Amino acid sequence: MSEMREAELQNAIEEFSIAIELMPSFSLAYHNRSIAHKLTGDFEKSISDLDKAISLNSEYAVFYFSKGLLFQKLNMTEEAV
Repeated sequence: MSEMREAELQNAIEEFSIAIELMPSFSLAYHNRSIAHKLTGDFEKSISDLDKAISLNSEYAVFYFSKGLLFQKLNMTEEAV
């Protein structure tokens, strides 16, 4: 998270990827990596990571909120809702 706060997005993606390798069921790491991908403009990877986070833990409302915001940014209104 500190890498993202410092706008070191590629480093953040690498660190979240390591966390995922060490603990593949860590849904929050997928969510956070999704945000980093979104900030770099890689929306496809961002959506993919959000889908994985939701599949691992469908009870975190923030995952759905993040996905809605991403779809809103992409002008995909129906998907955002």
